[in-house]
Amino acid sequence: MTPFITNPFRFGGSTFDTSGIKIYFHFEESSGNIINQATTGAGFADGLGSNSDGVSSGDPTYSQTGKIDNAIAYDGSGDFFTLGSTKSDFKFLTDDTNFTIAFWAKRSTAASTIQGTFGNGEGGSTNGMGIRYFGSGTQYMLRIENGTGNASKNKATTNYVPDNTTTWYHYIITLDKDSGGVWNIYRDNANNETNTEDLAWSASDPTNLPTVAHDGQSGGINPLNGLIDELVVFTRIITADEREYLYNSGNGQIIA
Repeated sequence: MTPFITNPFRFGGSTFDTSGIKIYFHFEESSGNIINQATTGAGFADGLGSNSDGVSSGDPTYSQTGKIDNAIAYDGSGDFFTLGSTKSDFKFLTDDTNFTIAFWAKRSTAASTIQGTFGNGEGGSTNGMGIRYFGSGTQYMLRIENGTGNASKNKATTNYVPDNTTTWYHYIITLDKDSGGVWNIYRDNANNETNTEDLAWSASDPTNLPTVAHDGQSGGINPLNGLIDELVVFTRIITADEREYLYNSGNGQIIA
């Protein structure tokens, strides 16, 4: 079902550029796997399709009220989805590729713990990346490690994440290697944190498969206690117009 969206943002009659979209979840499932909507048949020429479907761990709660239609809730103690089965499919998250990761999120508990949102792990000799609530949950952080113990990160300032459990917030996280390793974290298409910490990226396959509602790190990071909706991952930096399209004045909007 295509949801009714108020105040839709337009591109002068053109459609959203679907190039570079590898992963796209609406989270409309009522049980079982989450299904990657980025398929070639649906018009996503670069999509991973079923190679990025997600298998559940724990007991996530399906058919919850989302930002757009439904979402899936996670209890912070073992609920998450592991994507795909072939690590090489996800090299774009940790090699020399630009990327954008966008999603809506709402926490179910006030800030108290570090909680993962998306990633395939980092720390020690891991080749991977992680996105997480940090600093007792009031910051957001993106961190990548290259398998040698060297890391690059962008950590938002304290209280960047509003400490409430009633509001959906939209996050867009970008890494622009073409500009020398510029990171940006946007909240609600306005609050932007930026940093530059370049890293010698690995050409090897990532150590782990990516996860939704966790950041893949095995120790010290909790799974998400909250909800995620409309997660989309690109192998390019989206434009300012595209950021506004996804945020849609706070209403959200699907890519079609």
